[in-house]
Amino acid sequence: MGKNAEKNIQKILAIKKAYIQHIKEEIVQNAHIEDEKKLIKGGRKIQRVIILAGDGLTMRLYKSMLESLEVKEQIIMPFTDMGIHLIQELGKRTIKEEAVKYVYGNKYGKPDWKYADYTVKNGKQAIVLINNDGEKIVKIKQDRQVNQYNFSRKSSIVIICMESQKETFKMEFPENEIIAIPNEFIWNS
Repeated sequence: MGKNAEKNIQKILAIKKAYIQHIKEEIVQNAHIEDEKKLIKGGRKIQRVIILAGDGLTMRLYKSMLESLEVKEQIIMPFTDMGIHLIQELGKRTIKEEAVKYVYGNKYGKPDWKYADYTVKNGKQAIVLINNDGEKIVKIKQDRQVNQYNFSRKSSIVIICMESQKETFKMEFPENEIIAIPNEFIWNS
């Protein structure tokens, strides 16, 4: 690859990164409420954000720059037919509960950890990442960082995802148990 092509690629990456950072700053700025009369539960006017990544590069860049936006959910999806269909299913169904029931039957309960979705077998904290929730991903990374030198504590987090997400989460969270459910769980329901 020539120097000009490499410079152009670096310029494109810099523009995409700047745009991603601008979007994040705008979300954080607009998520908080200044007027106490307009407060809703949680003190935010934006509780959920859906980020639609137009291509694989944008998705990887966004996830590499992932940080909490101080919202309840930061759903990161590809802007494809499958991504749109998954968002529709998330709006129609209780996918997190359906997924934990698929794996554990009725043997689950309320979470012990604030950022988990459920408590499951052996007191593990289940986080359902079918929705690719950036806020939860950030919390898992923070938990890993806080406990990285605590050799007496094994990870108590189990991640539930779709088969198509398993390898990505295995690479991202090698110390966590990853349970994959069939993609058909979403697509054929």
